[in-house]
Amino acid sequence: MPASKPMKRKRALTSALFISLLILAHVVLVLLYNNVIMTGSRLNRVDHQFHQLTEDLEYLILGDSHAQDGLNPGVLPNGFNFASSGENWVQTYYKLNHILKDTNTKFRTLVLPFDLHSFSSFRSGRFEDLYYWSQYIEFIELGEMTGERYKHLPEIIEGRYFPYFGQGRSFLRLFAGLGKKDTRPLIKGYIGFDEEGKIVPRTRSPEAKKRARRHFKGADPVSENLAVFFKRILKLCNDRGINVVLVKFPVTREYYSAVGELIQIDEVDKEVSRLVPPGSNTRILDFRRLFFDQQELLADVDHLNPKGAEILTKLAFEQFPKKAP
Repeated sequence: MPASKPMKRKRALTSALFISLLILAHVVLVLLYNNVIMTGSRLNRVDHQFHQLTEDLEYLILGDSHAQDGLNPGVLPNGFNFASSGENWVQTYYKLNHILKDTNTKFRTLVLPFDLHSFSSFRSGRFEDLYYWSQYIEFIELGEMTGERYKHLPEIIEGRYFPYFGQGRSFLRLFAGLGKKDTRPLIKGYIGFDEEGKIVPRTRSPEAKKRARRHFKGADPVSENLAVFFKRILKLCNDRGINVVLVKFPVTREYYSAVGELIQIDEVDKEVSRLVPPGSNTRILDFRRLFFDQQELLADVDHLNPKGAEILTKLAFEQFPKKAP
């Protein structure tokens, strides 16, 4: 029996109300993410501070959380830490390209992490915080490199229109700590690891194995895609006469051993070292085993705490290229 006109009208109103509620929820989530979560995030605060710079730099630090937490530019003459957690070579390349082409900030030396996991395919196609990264990454160009122009269309759509996707944890933190702001001071882009303190000895080995498996289990230790973008970074710097320092950051003995059970460390080191052109303005500093017997300087199995970062920065600076007097 056909539905009556009042019944059709009721269904239409119900559908319209449901759609309106979905749109309202979408708008509220976008506004909350963009104007509250993202605005107050470490990622955005550092980005804002960098773009407020009015003077040129001697040292610019880019890369992932090892660089973000492991180098304190406060003890460097005229440095800035613009690294971010989870950043891969693709992201670093596009961020660097933006700095060189679209900002007035100049720098003489670029400092990057050169760690065991830096080229692992586990992070090759991993892009988080797309609302932020969509301002830097040319996703269409990235797709064209693999012959699939619109391969990253979902990332474009998510970054522009649905930035809250995959941000459940951020919203939980927001509602759990509503009204609390991160008041930790930024020192030239640097805050330091969130949790300072010693690793509990009995948890070192399990945590090290867990981290090592995350970085290498089932992954190619030297991703061809990441190697391509790493070489593009070096070319950008070489073409502009910018020095490059590649830092192998300290890790715990347990993490190093756990990684050694999954990959041939010496062979991987040789392979990635060959990516650096001979005679280039690039130098490699190896501090990987530096704190094997001083693990109180690490916040977890592969990140330095603020005290460790200060010590490492001073040691690394001794080997950094220096401005001629």
